[in-house]
Amino acid sequence: MEDIIIRNIEEKDISSVVDIKISGWKTAYKGIIDDIILNSIDRDKKIEKMKNDYKENGFIVAELNNQVVGFCRYVDSNKFTQDISDIDCELLALYVKPELKYKGIGTKLVQFVINDFKSKNKTKMIL
Repeated sequence: MEDIIIRNIEEKDISSVVDIKISGWKTAYKGIIDDIILNSIDRDKKIEKMKNDYKENGFIVAELNNQVVGFCRYVDSNKFTQDISDIDCELLALYVKPELKYKGIGTKLVQFVINDFKSKNKTKMIL
């Protein structure tokens, strides 16, 4: 695949990220979640929510030809569960445009996250 750039999210990326998330849900959960629910996802509400929280955790995007084609959210702490006390980092979300899956974009996002965790001496990740 051409040059995929992995970088921190910027506010200008929010609508693209929301669109990728919505299309990802409609693809991944078709037949699992009722179509009425999938088709009623409120894009504007998702955008407003993300404007309030996009700076909170590790949040990166994959860019290809100046277009956001995927994203990943992660935290370098154990917010998942205290039942597994040795976990010290978590990959929270990984999305790639459905039509661009299996082209290495997700792999590049995960590798970026792993390298970031390693640089912070994190050793036990949960997905």
